[in-house]
Amino acid sequence: MKSPDIAQNPNGLMAFNLQIGTVTIAMDTDKEGQISLFGVLWRSVSDFPICCGEKVQVLNRQGLTLKVEPLQKKASVASLAYF
Repeated sequence: MKSPDIAQNPNGLMAFNLQIGTVTIAMDTDKEGQISLFGVLWRSVSDFPICCGEKVQVLNRQGLTLKVEPLQKKASVASLAYF
C-alpha cells in the first residue's frame, strides 16, 4: 500500500518538487549536505548556506541528489541595518 502523502508521477516515481524536508547535515554553496524527506535520508545541494534542523523545499532531483532551498529565505544583506 502506497503512502497517501507521497505524490507520484504516471511512471510510479516519487515527485519530489516542492516537497518539504529537514536538513540533517548542514550544507553550503560549495558543500553537499543531507536532508530527511519522507523518513529517508537524501544527499542535497543548495545555492544557499543552510543549517542543520532547518526546513527546506525541494526544487528538483538530480540522480540521487536533491536540489533544495531554505523554506524561509534569510533577509538579504542589503536589507540589514548596520550599527
